[in-house]
Amino acid sequence: MRIVTAEVDTRYANLVEVPAGLSVMLPDYFAQYLVRALKREGAPPPRQSTIGHYVRPYCGQDLAGKSLFTWRGHGLGDSFIWAGMLKIIKRLHPDARITMMSHPGLVHIWDNIPDLPFDVYPDPCSFQDFCRYDYHLLGEGLCEGDLEPGQPCTWDGHLRRAGISPMLVVADWKRPLVPVNDRDATKVAEWLDARGIGDRPLIVWQLGASTPIRSSEPGWTRRTLVKLSDEIPDAAIVTIGGRRTFVDYEPVPDRPNIHSAEKVVLRTIFALIKRADLVICPDSMAGHVAAAFERPCVSLWSSFNPADRIKYYSSHRPLYNPLPCSPCRIHETNPNHVGCPRASETGSPYCEGLAGIRPEDVVNTAKEILK
Repeated sequence: MRIVTAEVDTRYANLVEVPAGLSVMLPDYFAQYLVRALKREGAPPPRQSTIGHYVRPYCGQDLAGKSLFTWRGHGLGDSFIWAGMLKIIKRLHPDARITMMSHPGLVHIWDNIPDLPFDVYPDPCSFQDFCRYDYHLLGEGLCEGDLEPGQPCTWDGHLRRAGISPMLVVADWKRPLVPVNDRDATKVAEWLDARGIGDRPLIVWQLGASTPIRSSEPGWTRRTLVKLSDEIPDAAIVTIGGRRTFVDYEPVPDRPNIHSAEKVVLRTIFALIKRADLVICPDSMAGHVAAAFERPCVSLWSSFNPADRIKYYSSHRPLYNPLPCSPCRIHETNPNHVGCPRASETGSPYCEGLAGIRPEDVVNTAKEILK
């Protein structure tokens, strides 16, 4: 994160106007993007400062009557884990005022959620507001740059960052916080009834993660969906997520018991997962949502080790197929990354380990859970 002051008016994420001369706190990647954009426009370069002198690091101090500003990043799964950790901090310090910064395009997902343990501040935060807080807890790049083979589980690493011993926090508290209310549940019931699904067993399948390296190859996904549809015909399968821009993307199979929720809004998707009898997903958002609501989940792993992410999720049944190069733990935060680092050898950006998970293992595990 950097303190950035531009001499001209700018826009953040095409959503927020930032007036000339206003100093704001920007993620490192967006500060770099802004420098390039202003240069292309012939505008003066912005002033950029590091934040070291202005951060009051939170590392477990008593928060009674104090304020805490926090930020992890913009990924949904990351935000839900971070929010779950803030709930732990609030339990330990009920008199604290906690703020979580969120991408301006995602602030709305936290609206009208009862008993939320924090306030939500739309990114970017003004430098003046940032300095008003008693403490700061920043998690930018906390996991994304960690390639060490002995890295801790995300939950334990986050808690250590906050000065909290993971061993003193019961496993049941290490659960994501996902925004859903009664109105969202009503919308899901209406959506299911409109498709004749009603009370049939419901399987929610996340087609892909945000990057190819954590997503199954589309042909594999299609074959496995067909097998699941054939062998569990009484269940309704609803597909969510998946980026159409991925290489060789193939559409969802045309089967009477497979439905697409591609255009359904996020909060309804979260409520859909809460209603599900089973979730099937890669290392991505749906798995964290399933854990938040203790829904049974078959999660697929190779480029990451499930112990890195879902160690405390008792509702998960991970299928892990490591290769000699697994877990590589590659986060595609760099636009030059297009998937698996071995893509030039294999011809595919998708992880070979995920492609090596047998479709029958996914289907058989699903059958066991649905019994």
